[in-house]
Amino acid sequence: MFMPRIFDKSKVPEGYVVGLGRDHPHPLISHLYQGTYDEPKGPMCNNGANRDGGNRFSIWRGNVGENGICKTCMKRAIAGEDNIWKKEEDKINAKNTTENSKDTGVSTVNK
Repeated sequence: MFMPRIFDKSKVPEGYVVGLGRDHPHPLISHLYQGTYDEPKGPMCNNGANRDGGNRFSIWRGNVGENGICKTCMKRAIAGEDNIWKKEEDKINAKNTTENSKDTGVSTVNK
C-alpha cells in the first residue's frame, strides 16, 4: 500500500504523538510514539529509539521533521499497533509463561 509522507501532525491517530529526535545534526524525519505528549510510552519503529542502543529515546515532542513523519510509524499507528517495546515485552512474557508451564504445569505471567 502506497502511503505519501505526512507533514501534518493533526493527521496522527489518537493515542500516538509525534517527536523529532534530539540529535545533532537534526534528523530529517520525525517518529511516532504511543501515548500522550505528557507520557510517551514507546516508539513505533526501531529508529524512534535513539538512545542507549535502542532502549531509550530523547525527542522534541510535537515537532515534525523537514521530511515529514516516518511512514513505518504512521502505518503502524493507523493499524492501531502497540509500540515496539510493548511487542518485545509481550514476547518475553509469552516465553516466560511457556517456560513456567513446562516446569510446573501451571501457567503464570511474569511482570
